[in-house]
Amino acid sequence: MHSLTWIQVGGSTGRSAIALAEAYPHLSLIVQGLHANAENGRKAARSMSPDLVSRITFQAHDFTNPQPVQGADAYLLRMIFHDWSDAEAIAILKHMVAAMDGAKSRLLIMDTVLPKPGSVPISEERIVRARDLTMMQAFNSKERDLDDWNELFAAADSRLQLVKVLQPLGSAMPVLELVLA
Repeated sequence: MHSLTWIQVGGSTGRSAIALAEAYPHLSLIVQGLHANAENGRKAARSMSPDLVSRITFQAHDFTNPQPVQGADAYLLRMIFHDWSDAEAIAILKHMVAAMDGAKSRLLIMDTVLPKPGSVPISEERIVRARDLTMMQAFNSKERDLDDWNELFAAADSRLQLVKVLQPLGSAMPVLELVLA
């Protein structure tokens, strides 16, 4: 299998990318974060195995600006959108679309997807609804249900197509997989 290049957009110091690289030896990852986070990631990388160091790069990048890496196999945005308004989220998505290679790139979004009211146990629903209110109060944003996500994708670019929603075992957040149709 050939090496795949994944970009973790807003990946901070790379904890998720490190876990991915450990699990999938065919992945090369670029972890993008604000300058201080990228620098801290580079410092932390010094203690990683040589194999991981050779496959993980830390890059300073603010995802509210155009995406500098064009045509990656995948762009992973984990816990990015929930604290941004729709207008700001659409701008971020447009940067991703502009960088994607329509023939191969995938956009992977791992974030909250609000359940339909009454569709999950009340103890679960209380937590996500409280988080939704917190996002509104703190950031003028919101947690989104699947319809909200689809509206956001359509507003960003009509070619963005949601092809899969996966719920990783043990995770509160599903992964939304998108391609350019």
